[in-house]
Amino acid sequence: MKMLIRDSMQSGVTALAAVLLAVSASRLPAAADQAVAPSNGVKPVDPEVTGVETAVLTQAPNVPPPITRKKPAKVIVNVEVREVTKRLADGVEYVFWTFGGDVPGSFIRVREGDQVEFHLNNHQNNKMPHNIDLHAVTGPGGGATSSFTAPGHSSQFSFKALNPGLYVYHCATAPVGMHVGNGMYGLILVEPKEGLPPVDREYYDARRVLHHRQIWRGGAPGIRHEQGYR
Repeated sequence: MKMLIRDSMQSGVTALAAVLLAVSASRLPAAADQAVAPSNGVKPVDPEVTGVETAVLTQAPNVPPPITRKKPAKVIVNVEVREVTKRLADGVEYVFWTFGGDVPGSFIRVREGDQVEFHLNNHQNNKMPHNIDLHAVTGPGGGATSSFTAPGHSSQFSFKALNPGLYVYHCATAPVGMHVGNGMYGLILVEPKEGLPPVDREYYDARRVLHHRQIWRGGAPGIRHEQGYR
């Protein structure tokens, strides 16, 4: 389970928003993937969108600062996929596939109405192609088709953040379970137009369990990895 915890010391009220990691089999109906930019290279102009900014991304437990502007903006999001080796337990290392170099992936924060320009870079030292399915994107695929990226390459797509809420994102490259199981998931928060109630602290908390146990194969010790989530 992945969750965003917003804790207020003054009010003594804690707001907890949680989403379960799941691969959606369907999307809201749409004629085409909203994330696909026009083929002629000319992008539609939204008169409500003013200004351009680059999104601040954070790794758990940190959360990007609240959005204080009152108007939607063009927000540029840059995420790099890294396949990195990290310590799993004493004497055990594991190759994680990550959005941003850690598990869970980078926390993304935008505002309702923002025009998001998403850049996905697949590091040249990676061995696998990857993409990203953002459940905050209205339309089939969540950008997955537009962002399929080979190692050493980058992809770009755009979408408008239509619906406020806390959404999961994940790699949707087949086999999806392998990519998600190796660490390719995270959260994107679409703040409502009116903003969120002020709090003292915000946390990005992801609970993931990786089990490993020693087994015997042909008289020699070995390690068997089992994965689970909570």
